[in-house]
Amino acid sequence: MHSSNAVFSIYIANSILVACYVVMLWVIAIMSPKLRGMRLLAWAYTLALAAILVTAGGYWHGWLAHTLSPELLLICFLLLHYTFLGFVGRKPRWQAPVIILVAGLAGFLYCSVGADHYLLRAELTAALLGTQALLSGFLLLRYAPEDIKAPSRATAIIFLLFGTRSILRCLWVAHYHVLPEQMQGTIFAIGGISAYLILNAFTPLGYMWMETTRLQREMEILSATDSLTGALNRRAFDEAGLVEVERSRRYGLEMSVIAIDVDHFKMLNDEFGHKGGDSALVRVSEVVRSMLRATDVLARVGGDEFVILLPATDQQGAHELAERVRGRIANLNIEMRGKHLPVEASFGVATLRMQRTDATPSDSWEKILEQADAALYRAKEGGRNRVG
Repeated sequence: MHSSNAVFSIYIANSILVACYVVMLWVIAIMSPKLRGMRLLAWAYTLALAAILVTAGGYWHGWLAHTLSPELLLICFLLLHYTFLGFVGRKPRWQAPVIILVAGLAGFLYCSVGADHYLLRAELTAALLGTQALLSGFLLLRYAPEDIKAPSRATAIIFLLFGTRSILRCLWVAHYHVLPEQMQGTIFAIGGISAYLILNAFTPLGYMWMETTRLQREMEILSATDSLTGALNRRAFDEAGLVEVERSRRYGLEMSVIAIDVDHFKMLNDEFGHKGGDSALVRVSEVVRSMLRATDVLARVGGDEFVILLPATDQQGAHELAERVRGRIANLNIEMRGKHLPVEASFGVATLRMQRTDATPSDSWEKILEQADAALYRAKEGGRNRVG
């Protein structure tokens, strides 16, 4: 009696939990429509609640309940899978889910109409839900981006454990031809319903954890980058520069900085408008970024001013890079209002070799920036479109 009450209590707790999540998820989905995958998650829990309500009256009573409930759960698991696809950046494919749903529906109908093959239905339900849970777990483990590794792994573990439990249940029924709870007592019934309770409780939390981590990372990127060109802003560039100065001092390495100023930028804006000026800045940043190493850093520090940080680069190497970039920029083909938009730039190169006894990183960083600005000024005074 007590064991039966325990099973019923967990069943009620699971039902209430799912119902509360349905309300909460739909409120969030409506109030925050830009949250990735939130509507899919809300639909998944809505279908899970529908599956519970279908069987609430008599615990798997009637062929309609026997067919609808596992099919609704299968759709729920597929929607959860597609929710996770949005996090890992994988392209959704609809052919396989359609086949799975049709095959599941046909199987559940066969087990429910006519002879009541309840054991076969239990095997089929456990196999389909378990397989889909394992696929979702492996998806999160293999493809999750680095910035959401921790929450994706935690969520993956829950799905892998549930999937493993379901597959083992399927194998048990296939081998012994009896449900585990019928053979081993109510402890298996408690374990079975508890598995759904744990999965239902943690999945939205895992989603929120992944989404919060992703949004936090995006905010960090936005706070450190220029919105137009995608280059670092001045604050983030200074932070990177101080780190590189300290590294150069520690290992006695040279480092270089290239200051870039787009020539006659005000004239471009006057003739082609701000859209033309923005287009020129974007194309310049693309050209520069395409010619840099993975360790180099590009920043936009003013309206038409860029700076490149070149770790472990001597004066000659920096000067040669500046000349190549200058030539590429001068040959840019930008059309605006049916006219060619001419773009040229001047460059200032400065190099610093740090010693352990030198000034502080802050003073040294300001020094190399001042030297690059001075070289840029000489280039502009010398006729522009050149390297100083």
